[in-house]
Amino acid sequence: MHHAECFIVKKRPTGESDTLVTAYSDQFGLLTLMARGTRKGGSKLSPHVQLFNRVAFSFVQGKKYHILTGCSVIDYFPDIRKNIIKHALAAYVMELVEKLATEEKNDVLWSHIISVMARVVFGSFERIDVDKIMAEESAFFLALHGWTPRVDVCVVCKKTAVHISGFHLKEGGVVCSACAFEGAYVYTLTQGAGEALGPFFERNYTLLNGNREMLAEIRRILEYFLEFMSSERINSKYFLLHTQENHIA
Repeated sequence: MHHAECFIVKKRPTGESDTLVTAYSDQFGLLTLMARGTRKGGSKLSPHVQLFNRVAFSFVQGKKYHILTGCSVIDYFPDIRKNIIKHALAAYVMELVEKLATEEKNDVLWSHIISVMARVVFGSFERIDVDKIMAEESAFFLALHGWTPRVDVCVVCKKTAVHISGFHLKEGGVVCSACAFEGAYVYTLTQGAGEALGPFFERNYTLLNGNREMLAEIRRILEYFLEFMSSERINSKYFLLHTQENHIA
């Protein structure tokens, strides 16, 4: 019998009445568990294995999946369930975890999930705040996997102190105006976004100066790079961006 504290990041039906639950745990990293009978009426586990819940699991090893034997809810985050922006942000974060975490214990990631969920719960969001969280989450997962881009030198000609004009996905960093040729892997950057990208990774937002367009540009570049490096498409970002535009004044 194993015990772990987890966040539920994904669930999907299987068989006639069971549910496959994907959870990120403090002790075992990413877990896939079979929750038997949770789609039957009167199931004791069903109310506890809801998306986003922070729970305490008990489970045993089955032939293919871990078998969930017990569950108690630590927090079900009612504020997230009542606010569509918070719900969309939580869904975005959990999809990143589900697609980019590994089946290994990682205290840094566990602490990050706790922190970002608290930020979502207690936040009051404007459009620029959503862009900032999305950009920061991409930067975090890039760093977690050792994919932090080069932003201090042109990755093609290797010159420093250059005018940054683009971002090269394949080379993994910024390019100067002389090297920012058009191609499948190069995205144009405005001068302001290029200059702010380096400080952004150091959590220095001075150059952004509340400029939502510039921050959105950085967010897009980091999203493209994260998806390129991970070969994963983060689908929930479209729902979040649509929600951001239609539900924040």
